[in-house]
This record gives sequence, structure tokens and C-alpha cells, in this order.
Amino acid sequence: MQQTRSYTSDTARTRRRGTILILFMLSLLLLSLTVGVMIRSTVIQRSLVRSDLQRVQADWLVHSAAARAASQLQVSTEYSGEQWSIPAEVLNQHDAALANIQVATDPESETRRLVTITVNYPPEGAHRVRSTRVVPVTVPVAGSNP
Repeated sequence: MQQTRSYTSDTARTRRRGTILILFMLSLLLLSLTVGVMIRSTVIQRSLVRSDLQRVQADWLVHSAAARAASQLQVSTEYSGEQWSIPAEVLNQHDAALANIQVATDPESETRRLVTITVNYPPEGAHRVRSTRVVPVTVPVAGSNP
């Protein structure tokens, strides 16, 4: 009779161990899924921050290119634009930038030029940000002193 009790208690103990093992494995699975979601969320957030920083950098480069074009137009009204390559070292960044500056005469005013600036930061790649602006710039009238 005692053997039956021992066998029954061994079976119950084995079932409890099996249940505990299954609960432990389910808890481990849930923990792994939670950590995976947190890591993915962090990667996405990092990507969004990086994209935002690149957009802000590209906007500042547009302003710099506009100032560059304005100063070139003050020197010569014949300035028609350029491809301005900005090295990463100058930007204190990991990526370089490329600004395309195009100058056209404003059809409404002979003393004003429309400067179209397109900045690609970085110049190539899947994470490139492109910012484009058209900026009116007044040029000196021929024969006048700036």
C-alpha cells in the first residue's frame, strides 16, 4: 500500500515540476518578446532622431549656401551657381554634404536673382535628406558702388 502512495506522490511531484518548467519557459518567452519590442522601439527612435538631425543640418546648409550665393552675386552679377561640396571635417560630422546652387534672373526685376538651392546631406545613400529652397537675392545695379 505504501508503494502506491509513493508512486502517486512521485507522479504528482513530476507533474508539478513539469508545470513549473512550462510556466518558467512561458515567462522566459514573454520576457524575450518584451525585450525584443523594446530593442526594436529603441532602434526606430534612434533612426527618427538621426533623420531629424540630418534634416536640421540640411536646412542650415541651405542658409549657408544662400549666404554664399549672395556674397558671390555681390562680387559678380554674372555668377550662375555652382556645385558646392562640403567635406565632413568642415561640418564636424561623419557625412559630407553637397549643395547645388543655381541662379536665374527674376523675370519681375533686373536687380533681383532667384537662387535655387538643393542640399543633399549626405550626398548619397538610403538615409539622405534633401532640402530645397528658392531665395530672392538683390544684386547691385551696374555702375553703382556696393
